[in-house]
Amino acid sequence: MRGKLIGYEFLKDLLGTSAFPMDRPARVSSVTKVTPMTDALAVPSTVAPVGDAPLEHLHFALKHEGLQLQAAILALKKMSSKDIAQAFENSPGSA
Repeated sequence: MRGKLIGYEFLKDLLGTSAFPMDRPARVSSVTKVTPMTDALAVPSTVAPVGDAPLEHLHFALKHEGLQLQAAILALKKMSSKDIAQAFENSPGSA
């Protein structure tokens, strides 16, 4: 399956972490809803993160790819603590 990588695999590439590869990396695809495939998680462009901001991709990954603890922690270690704190302040009621 082709398409732009998003979520955990995007973070791994962008931040240069050593996280294990995802069994089903999330990719933008021409589907109408988030759809698990054999080799990827197909995601419509309307659901995918718009930009390349790491926190957007982490939020997407946690919501749609589930908690992959190693990938999430390694990505968070490379992100600005100020940006993370600001995101929490901006969304106090967010799950």
